[in-house]
Amino acid sequence: MAETFRILKKVSATCSALPDVLLKNTIEEVALPNLEEVFEDFEGAGNAGHTVEFSTGLREKLEVTLKLMGTHSELLPAFGQRAIWTLNGVVEDERDGSQQALEAEITGQLAKLTADSKSGRGLHGHDAALKGIMSYRLTDNGAVVYHWDYFGEAGPVIGGIDRGLRERQILMG
Repeated sequence: MAETFRILKKVSATCSALPDVLLKNTIEEVALPNLEEVFEDFEGAGNAGHTVEFSTGLREKLEVTLKLMGTHSELLPAFGQRAIWTLNGVVEDERDGSQQALEAEITGQLAKLTADSKSGRGLHGHDAALKGIMSYRLTDNGAVVYHWDYFGEAGPVIGGIDRGLRERQILMG
């Protein structure tokens, strides 16, 4: 099987609180949430040797960051509001040139909008961050590869596998 080499080439963003705003040509950088499991150290009584780590079953909080070129005062009405942000990206396979869609749907708040310092020749921009994320779904070429919802209505789906299905079945009786 040949190795794929896929690169995110272009990204656009929309926000449910700003139906007339499309960020398309001004997104310079985007960082989707880091997925990080929380572990706790454990040293068993009377057990000489290494400390071991056990998963707590929790994950670190999610955050999305964007680096935007230009001035973006049109985003201010969404600041601090919970909204659904949709990021659509074009992923291109460098081996064969094929393109696929990558979509991230995030329910969270625009919690950071920091203007860059303007110098003589450089472009002015803003750093933005979505925090307080309550739901995150990542779809790669039509397949859901990650989905988490704080209220437990979905997932977590990780790698296309619903890892919370059995737990929800037990808790629902």
